Amino acid sequence: MAQDMDHGYYANIVSGGAIWSLRVNDMHIRENVNFGHGDSSGNISRAVQPGRNTLSLIFSPITGKNPDTGEYEQSLRDDVSFEVSVERLDFKTRESQEINALHIIYDEERSGFISQPQTRFGEDRVLRHPLIWSDGRHRFSQTQTEKVILENGQTFAAYRIDLEFFVEDDQLWPQHWEAEAVPLEDTPDMRRELWAAYQDVHSLFQRGDTEVFFRMMEPSWARAAHIYTEYSSAREFIENVDDGLNSYKAVQPDGEVLQPLELVTDLQKAAVQIYGNGRLVWIRPDPFVWEHPQTGEITTVPVVFYKTVAGEWKIAEINIGL
Repeated sequence: MAQDMDHGYYANIVSGGAIWSLRVNDMHIRENVNFGHGDSSGNISRAVQPGRNTLSLIFSPITGKNPDTGEYEQSLRDDVSFEVSVERLDFKTRESQEINALHIIYDEERSGFISQPQTRFGEDRVLRHPLIWSDGRHRFSQTQTEKVILENGQTFAAYRIDLEFFVEDDQLWPQHWEAEAVPLEDTPDMRRELWAAYQDVHSLFQRGDTEVFFRMMEPSWARAAHIYTEYSSAREFIENVDDGLNSYKAVQPDGEVLQPLELVTDLQKAAVQIYGNGRLVWIRPDPFVWEHPQTGEITTVPVVFYKTVAGEWKIAEINIGL
């Protein structure tokens, strides 16, 4: 097996006036729910690919909640801004190659985002390093063609900003599902099939059949081991995670108990999020819930599914939102 990665990739985002969801190559990474000032940093390595990459911010310019209707209102305005840097960090030498890929501020008079030549600290933006670079340009959707779906299932109409960055890297593995996942369409039949997949996995948890679940997760955990750790296999990776496979039993080691599989609303109205260029799907909020009978503490497992050409539903990843 090829050696594990000796470096990682990180996206650092500072925003104003908007909630947003971050995607890299259309893989959901994480979201920001603070529509005043947002400041978010985290690992994006699992979504980066050799060569050209697309980083997307799907955002809603929230102004606040209407006191009469209780609904959140939106408006593109002068205080909406985004600054994005992407970093390649060498784990051994700690050498950092960081590019200032985006810094834009909305201008109401000009009805668009204006690119800024400097960072918020007044320094010239750096766009090129030997192993990572960008042209510093962006694309803005102009209309709300997207949705921001938050962890609790709350959904907002959204705009989209895309930028490109490039990496020279021979250690990145392809996604294990890419060769067999088919495009998905949000239809009543698809939702019923997806819910059946959730039910099958929930039954595994109820039975404590962790070996079957391990085999379902093995490709994803092998890739995680390669990207994030020095472990050589999926088995070694999960055995070195707190509680390991015991986290996927009806009663977890800390006493949390698997809850019945339920949705917060009707299946056809549930917040179903499709990403990964239309091939991955999950339901929010996460239906897999464990709760401690005394403390009420809750743990969720955000499983993401895909469908094969043969019509089989498989697990793409557990999206923990790094």
